Amino acid sequence: MPFWDILISDVSCVSMLKKSIASLSCEYVLNAPAIGQIAFKSHSDFEGMFMEGMPVTIQMGWSPTDLVDMIHGEVVTRPDGVASSELSYTLTIMDKKQVSLSKEAKNRVFKSVEKNLIVDEILSPYNIDFKIEIADTTPIPQINIPIQKNETDMEYLLKISHKWNCLCWIFDDTIYFVDADKAHEYGNIYRTKSIEDIYSDYDLNYRYDNGTNNIAKLSWKKKDTKGGGAGTPGATGTDEAGEIKKPTDFEVEAHGKMWRFSPATLKQVKNNPNLINKYINILKNSDYYETEASLKKYFVPITHNMSTEKSSSSVASHKSAGIELSINLNVGDPFLRPPRKGILQCGTTATENSYLPSFLFPEGRYKQYYNINKVKTQLNSGMIKTSLVASR
Repeated sequence: MPFWDILISDVSCVSMLKKSIASLSCEYVLNAPAIGQIAFKSHSDFEGMFMEGMPVTIQMGWSPTDLVDMIHGEVVTRPDGVASSELSYTLTIMDKKQVSLSKEAKNRVFKSVEKNLIVDEILSPYNIDFKIEIADTTPIPQINIPIQKNETDMEYLLKISHKWNCLCWIFDDTIYFVDADKAHEYGNIYRTKSIEDIYSDYDLNYRYDNGTNNIAKLSWKKKDTKGGGAGTPGATGTDEAGEIKKPTDFEVEAHGKMWRFSPATLKQVKNNPNLINKYINILKNSDYYETEASLKKYFVPITHNMSTEKSSSSVASHKSAGIELSINLNVGDPFLRPPRKGILQCGTTATENSYLPSFLFPEGRYKQYYNINKVKTQLNSGMIKTSLVASR
């Protein structure tokens, strides 16, 4: 039997609210804020109970003595709602640590050229534990030093995690900023263990003869690289031919500044692409042969308030093409959080027969590791339900 509770300022309100709660849900996505939602349906208005900034904890579990804190957060906005024969509205809650990192938009230029020190600088002012592991330790070129422009620390942290092939998430009282290739192994270690989830890898069993089957429904699709549809490249290298789309192309440093084509020059280049090399060579040799005044015939300097941080031309490993699974568990698991390593198992071990397509198991006949990147657990119609998205 499922159990739940809502704590307001650490005080249980289940007896007061149990007749008015339509559903509870908590969604955890890597490189995005964890969000909790409470859906009400009542003849009465609870607006006075849930003011912006009020601390709220959602709990779920299969035992009243073993409830799991699904999210410990704050009300971040007034509820959306509808009034007809009853009042129906939805309250949104965000994790407290994310709220503290999201209160103030900032403008700053980071002095460090080391990525881990930049993340450290962002997180150190807060009373938060954090773990940082970034595989790429190459110093950032001075001309590409990151600029945080009118962004909260949380927004900027998630932004650079995408750029640097890292994943960012919160578990318990710790923020993790970890290389994408290691993040799911971290999730196997730093997690809340349950009686059913005793191994480091999370079992995902479908018609499997050597374990508890916990998949009610499974669907799969080809996972495209970020930003592209089927057949579309995830990124275009600087040496690949292609249409010039914007004046930020071909930015070059000269005389201690970054320069780009002026609109007039860009128009010429579009009409005659052979001029590209001519103009680029002018910039490259400008320190010796050209003055700044002469450069302005063809180029415009990039002003100080423009970001010089360039996106990587590579596709992050957790965004690369592959197979993506959408799975509904037959029994909800309030303990499960991403990132985790999951192991999809199907079929008969003795004969190595599988009931699923073989391309889902490129490394074996009936077993394959997948990375769990998204989990949603909800209490609806008197049942705890968990769905997840995993990929390889």
